[in-house]
This record gives sequence, C-alpha cells and structure tokens, in this order.
Amino acid sequence: MPASVGWDNEQKTIIRQQIFGDWTFEDYMTSVTELQRLTASMPHTVNVIVDYTESKTYPRKILAIAQTLDRNFPANEGIVMIVQGPPYITAVFEVIFKLYPRMGQNIHHVNSLEEAYASIHEYETATAV
Repeated sequence: MPASVGWDNEQKTIIRQQIFGDWTFEDYMTSVTELQRLTASMPHTVNVIVDYTESKTYPRKILAIAQTLDRNFPANEGIVMIVQGPPYITAVFEVIFKLYPRMGQNIHHVNSLEEAYASIHEYETATAV
C-alpha cells in the first residue's frame, strides 16, 4: 500500500499519514480523504504528521489538489508537520500557500519524526486552555 493514514496516539490528537515507495496522485488523494474524515470526526484539535521518509517518487500533478485541500480543510485541524518532504513537494506547497494562505499558516517542514513530535508537543502546550 503506497499510503496509509491512522491515529498516532490513544488520545486521537495526532494523525500520521505515511507515503511509501512509488505512489500515485490517486493514492495520495485517497489518503487525504481519509485524513480529512478522521480529523473531522473528532470534537478537538487534531494535528497531522505527513511522513515522506519512505517515499521514492513524487507525482507531478500534486499542485492540482490545492483547491480541493483548501475547500475540505477541517476546521479542527491543528498543525501539519511534513517529515522529509522532498524539494519538489516543498516547492509545490510554497506555491499552494501563496494561492491559499490559510493552508500555510500551520504547516511546517521537519527532518525527523522526533522533530515532528516535539513541535506538536510545543504547539499543544502553547494552545492549551
């Protein structure tokens, strides 16, 4: 399976989307739909880790999903940590953020899962009421 999405902790405050090997645009869209469904099913803020660590290819039409992502942006989505996003994906996201600034407000690029978890912990601590 080229993409998987699931809860990353028992509290259901973190979802981890993993992208594996050779994946397609359709694989990515299927995983995004599941990610959005899980996020919207919770009454609390849900943070996301998008893990490209095991990814080998990057479909070129990924920019085409920008409007869909913006339109289906769950209101309770917290920060999104992109782990080892390749330069192409990073550049595409920069274009998306210019077109849809709301999406770029809480997206961060990190080099490891450890950095992702640490950033989420800092975010949760800072936003705790």
